[in-house]
Amino acid sequence: MPISRIGPRKPHQHFIRERMKLKGVTQAEIAEHLEISQGMVSKFLRNPNALTQSYLFGVADRLGCEVEDLFRDPQRPSRDELLEGLDDDQIQKVIQIIDVFRRDGTNG
Repeated sequence: MPISRIGPRKPHQHFIRERMKLKGVTQAEIAEHLEISQGMVSKFLRNPNALTQSYLFGVADRLGCEVEDLFRDPQRPSRDELLEGLDDDQIQKVIQIIDVFRRDGTNG
């Protein structure tokens, strides 16, 4: 049985454009950083399948984030941001709660 999800599932979507807007970075700046044309950057933004691993690393580098952040809505907190300020015991309790939701989601 599939595992239940909390929140919407977005298939292989990237959030490069949103991160660019938040950071005030233009397509031209990304192109310059990657040493490619602005047209190629436009192509990447329209078709994430065109992004190679090396381009993903370059885009993330220019935007000051990790590659995995490019696939996370910047308006939603990251896992690290959600756990920030919690001690080890509190983190373990959060993990236990998540495990309960996972089990309940697969049983019903």
